[in-house]
Amino acid sequence: MGVKLIHKAVGDEIALQRWLRPALTTVGSNKDYGQFREQLDAVDRVRRASHLESMAMDFARVGFESVDAGQLRRRLEFARKALRVNVLRMLLGNMPFRQLSRTIASSDLLADFCGVRTIEGIKGVSKSVLERASQCFTAEPVRWMGQVLYRDGR
Repeated sequence: MGVKLIHKAVGDEIALQRWLRPALTTVGSNKDYGQFREQLDAVDRVRRASHLESMAMDFARVGFESVDAGQLRRRLEFARKALRVNVLRMLLGNMPFRQLSRTIASSDLLADFCGVRTIEGIKGVSKSVLERASQCFTAEPVRWMGQVLYRDGR
């Protein structure tokens, strides 16, 4: 069964209140960290410019059209996190979920990239949550979103 793609300029967006989150920890005199942070920033710019999160939320709606507004909001927020976590996992060499969980939880930068860092701390990065995130989308949408990310990142 294929997924029907709906092309639109911009889909749903979830407001993120970046100004409420604490500033990232300053890391000085570390060239590798600086290069990795620049890579994450570049991926983030591509993600925003290509409206990839909106597409992910459109894919997440499939089969959930009849749920109530609260369930749908939670599903869309999870789809947004799933996209970001899976992109990060790919960038980090598809590390095991337990290791990924510890890595995200111990890094303001990675938690911020995944959208799990709030004023209250880093939340929602347990091994089981990350495993569920990896299964949020079927193979076809993952392939399609990967193509968009690769194409727009060139």
